[in-house]
Amino acid sequence: MQLPDAVQKTFAQLRLEYPFYIVLSKINGGFYVYRSHTWWDKELKKVRAKTVYLGRIEEDGKFVKKIEQPQPSPVYPIADYKLDKVDETLLTYLSMNCRYPISKIAKTLGLSTNVLVRRKQNLERRFGIRYLASINYLKLGYSTYLIFVNFKDRKPGMEDLKEALKDEPHIQLALSAQGSYDLVLYLLVENSAVLNSVVFQLRNNERLKDYESIWTAVVFDQAYGYVPLRDRFFDLLEKNVWHRSKTGPRPASDSLMQREFLVLRELNTDGGKPFSDIEKKYNLGHGTCRYVFDKLKEKELLWRSTLTMEGYNVKYQAMILATVINEGSFLRDRQRFLHFIIKDYNAPSNRFALEGDTLSPEGKLFIMPVLKEGELETEIEWLRSQVSGIKLESAIVTNVLVGELCYRKMDNANSEQMNTLIKEYKEERPKNSIDYSAD
Repeated sequence: MQLPDAVQKTFAQLRLEYPFYIVLSKINGGFYVYRSHTWWDKELKKVRAKTVYLGRIEEDGKFVKKIEQPQPSPVYPIADYKLDKVDETLLTYLSMNCRYPISKIAKTLGLSTNVLVRRKQNLERRFGIRYLASINYLKLGYSTYLIFVNFKDRKPGMEDLKEALKDEPHIQLALSAQGSYDLVLYLLVENSAVLNSVVFQLRNNERLKDYESIWTAVVFDQAYGYVPLRDRFFDLLEKNVWHRSKTGPRPASDSLMQREFLVLRELNTDGGKPFSDIEKKYNLGHGTCRYVFDKLKEKELLWRSTLTMEGYNVKYQAMILATVINEGSFLRDRQRFLHFIIKDYNAPSNRFALEGDTLSPEGKLFIMPVLKEGELETEIEWLRSQVSGIKLESAIVTNVLVGELCYRKMDNANSEQMNTLIKEYKEERPKNSIDYSAD
């Protein structure tokens, strides 16, 4: 069998690393590595062989290990996630605006308010719903970065990783993974100098500094989904609050005021919290919180009041990284790609918890909840066959180390992707679009 030099070199190295016999097979132009085990079958009186798939070697010599799929945590059986039309509609309203009056939703559905309140409480119990504010960190002066980490020969344990990462306030989400990368960090930072400082400190952390690793940081432009902000982020944000001084006797129009900061922090913890409770906690006058809330929306510091399902049991979370290698080909399929992001999905959550653009390398990152076997492979195959000009890699999330993913049921008719399809591709807006702004 003719092998490219890079493939031959990698396979030779793997034979030294694995403590058992391995074989290499060429199938449809690809190079696949298997463990081979033979034994004597007494009944058949012959030697039999069994192979176990270990991974594939790409033409450039890169070895991509087989993805092991972790078992789901026992919260709710996946079969229990089927929703009727009322629950699905209610979950969508709460995802789009958790402060939308229940009485108005009940009227739309032709139900009594009491019935819908019970339905809401049932959904909250089933899925561990937590309400939160979706905060526009861009307006607050922060940019989003992803850091992809690959460890060489040894990997730190989960507890060491958690301890090394949890106290860094710029990190909003940290995922350990198996596949194309070992660790993915989602950060909010003020500028590249701060990013460099954060990476330096992390790599020199006592629990990480002795591990050989490669850290790759890329700009991330979040386009779909949301990552809830950790409360530790507000320790950073508090430094941006305006205070009277000789050099700044009056606030600028975009200054973050103390009351705005307090309301943002409270709503980040509980997006449905009554304004009167916040006013009582901070000794604010009646109506102050409502005024501040409206001001935050006017300044576009709040995207929406939404939810996340903390008790949403999935088999595992998966990541897909699509690197653009031919811009012209990709742009020709971009319209189809946008529809892929917002396609209907028969589940309590949207198809993707997070999607966005990466820069250098240019590409797209997806994080998706997988509810049943074969879903990840189906999505990858669709992208491979329907969207040209991209190279696909994937990984399985093995642990959420810091922060949380946001699972919710957004109305994709109101998504930025749909707005792009209407504006750039002259598509028609779906009929019966709903205005979720009432609160």
